[in-house]
Amino acid sequence: MAALIHARRFRHTLDLIDQLPKTSRLKVAIVNDDELFEDIPLPEEGELEDTGPDLAEWDMTVEMLASVYDALNTLIAVTIQVNSEKKRPFPKPLPRPQTAIDRARERRRKAAQEEILSIFAPGR
Repeated sequence: MAALIHARRFRHTLDLIDQLPKTSRLKVAIVNDDELFEDIPLPEEGELEDTGPDLAEWDMTVEMLASVYDALNTLIAVTIQVNSEKKRPFPKPLPRPQTAIDRARERRRKAAQEEILSIFAPGR
């Protein structure tokens, strides 16, 4: 890293830093640096698009833990539904990483919905 910085290859250095896992000591230090975020305009709540967790950090163990978490939440919700007169909504599953294929499928699905809506509700 020092050689890259000394050679003034800042872009390459930043690209390498971006590839570090979120739990690396450097990234933890960056996100906990109060002075760094003082002058940076931050987006308002709800402006950020939820793209799910980082695919680079999503391995089989995390997938299995997320599946167990979702199954346990569903089991708790079913138990409450059966033993209560109040109907509660089922919990949403944990977000999974999204790939370019997932985003393309979502865009196509939304485009198909818009096309159907324009047929049945023109000028809405």
